[in-house]
Amino acid sequence: MKRSDNRLQVVRHIIFAALIVFAAVVQQTDFFFSSVGGARLFLLVPLTVAIAMYERSMPALFLGLFAGILWDSASVTVDGFFAVLLAATGFICCVLVILKLRNNIFSCLLLSFLSLFAIVTFYWLLFYVIKGYGSYGYVYMKYYFSSAVYSMLFVLPVYYLVRAVFRMTAPERKRINY
Repeated sequence: MKRSDNRLQVVRHIIFAALIVFAAVVQQTDFFFSSVGGARLFLLVPLTVAIAMYERSMPALFLGLFAGILWDSASVTVDGFFAVLLAATGFICCVLVILKLRNNIFSCLLLSFLSLFAIVTFYWLLFYVIKGYGSYGYVYMKYYFSSAVYSMLFVLPVYYLVRAVFRMTAPERKRINY
């Protein structure tokens, strides 16, 4: 790997970290589109998935961990809950794209869908059902399921933004003409 390739990779990781910080700020503050009714925007999940699709396994894991730490810093849950889940999400999505899936918008939609619903369901089970609050189905549909569906609306712009950043910072490949 050339020295300029390393610089481009560092620039890409800095841009991805800045995007994660921006997404965490949007997700945790009350902007005009961060919540609609009972649904909250979980922008860090599709961003982690999209970044993991373009990175190798260790940068995907650590960028997911960074996103989770930012989410945990503004959350009232157990420390490290979202950090572990987003780190695992980044690593698993990266490995799936490397081994089985193609890197395209349909894979991003599928992985974001599965990740969002796994995270909100796991959160609902651990912090709502186990505590025995009641009205499980109503609360899941009104707050958790609707938040996952609302967050799915932002998968396309997030994917294309991450793809644009990756293409701007990808090293030039020499074309071989046959």
